[in-house]
Amino acid sequence: MKNCGFGRLAELLYLQAVMEKVAEPPLPAGCKWLTYAPDRHELFARTILATYSDSFDCPGLNGLRNIDDILAGHRATGDFDPAWWFLLIENDIPVGAVLLSKVHRSDVTELVYLGLIPAKRGRGLSDILMRRAAAMAMAGKHGRLSLAVDGGNVPALKLYWRHGCR
Repeated sequence: MKNCGFGRLAELLYLQAVMEKVAEPPLPAGCKWLTYAPDRHELFARTILATYSDSFDCPGLNGLRNIDDILAGHRATGDFDPAWWFLLIENDIPVGAVLLSKVHRSDVTELVYLGLIPAKRGRGLSDILMRRAAAMAMAGKHGRLSLAVDGGNVPALKLYWRHGCR
């Protein structure tokens, strides 16, 4: 492959969890959820780009696509519903994103993307994002949560395993 100019970008692992009853996660003081809307597109774009900084999530793709192409790809996953795309806002500053999609004609919710800005990693906020995903899956009467993760992204793998994804 390398002789033809191709290189390895990522090895994706596909994980699923069967959701039990999951309560909506309590938010730390000063935090709230913000859903996607066309007038918030730039805010979502800036936040998601910021979550890529120092990330282990498919680093070989960094710089190969622009943010509008990335978001278009995320929107094309399953049945896009802007009410299922969330930013976690802390003291009026976006610190993370969780993007979900209902998979058409199935009992699956796909976790399309989850990320935190570097300054907020290691504080348990990723667990709040995961619990939000699980709670939304249950509220949508979807018993399974599905996702793809870069096999080299050990922090994300640990997060997903901690939340029952296998």
